[in-house]
Amino acid sequence: MILITITQALENHQGNRELAAAELGISKTTLWRYMKKYRISSKFNV
Repeated sequence: MILITITQALENHQGNRELAAAELGISKTTLWRYMKKYRISSKFNV
């Protein structure tokens, strides 16, 4: 579920991690950790 939420937020903001993190209510660092954990590319090539 969190994977879908993260990818949707990234799609909503064209891969902008700062805006996606703000939408999710988490820090950029936490978003980066989730992206690393779930193997979401930093360039958002899901």
